[in-house]
Amino acid sequence: MSHIIPIDEVFYFDVVTHNPTTGAVSDADSTPTFEVFEEATDTDIGVGGNLTKRTNKTGNYRGSFTVSAANGFEAGKWYSVI
Repeated sequence: MSHIIPIDEVFYFDVVTHNPTTGAVSDADSTPTFEVFEEATDTDIGVGGNLTKRTNKTGNYRGSFTVSAANGFEAGKWYSVI
């Protein structure tokens, strides 16, 4: 899935975690984290961090970061959130 986010806007996203044995939605054993990568590079650009658990939602977490030049983003480039 891809999204076009203008420079200087906040990007919000959700992640759902699953039990590795059953595949059922379940809360993570520890706080999940994320990283952001530019195009084909393998180095995190440094805006990632911890995800936040959504209240009363099993296995559902949210994350966000600001898409800004100060955070290393450039217009016209593609970024992956892992």
